[in-house]
Amino acid sequence: MTRRRHGSTSAVAVAPGRSAATDLTTAGSTAAMSDAHGSTDPDLALLRLMLRIRRFEEKCAELYSASSIRGFLHLYIGEEAVAAGVLPLLRDEDSVVATYREHGHALARGVPMRSLMAEMFGKVEGCSHGRGGSMHLFDLSRRFYGGQAIV
Repeated sequence: MTRRRHGSTSAVAVAPGRSAATDLTTAGSTAAMSDAHGSTDPDLALLRLMLRIRRFEEKCAELYSASSIRGFLHLYIGEEAVAAGVLPLLRDEDSVVATYREHGHALARGVPMRSLMAEMFGKVEGCSHGRGGSMHLFDLSRRFYGGQAIV
């Protein structure tokens, strides 16, 4: 299925047995597309999610440059539209396994930003209890099984 917007054509991924209109407005129940500002415009919700991911990544880069975040840091900058456009279409019962650049996937899946940042700092309050760092985020309640690096 394709969708026309402002004269251009773009592909829209649709979960089996669901319509694009339903997916883009209800966005499953992963909480990724819920708009805290009360907007029901799906395009605006996508933009806000992409900006949320970008701002998180920029803050991580700043903290890493200041040596506040240790270890490896693989940023998702420039790929925000992938997570924002695909993950909200998943159902709660769908599982997610990401690459080692999974910060955006985790945020789009609904993993709390505070939990992700705590993980960057190696804190026990982090989504992987401070053991996974940037590359191995995990949240069982959201069926987010973290990043995997192919070596």
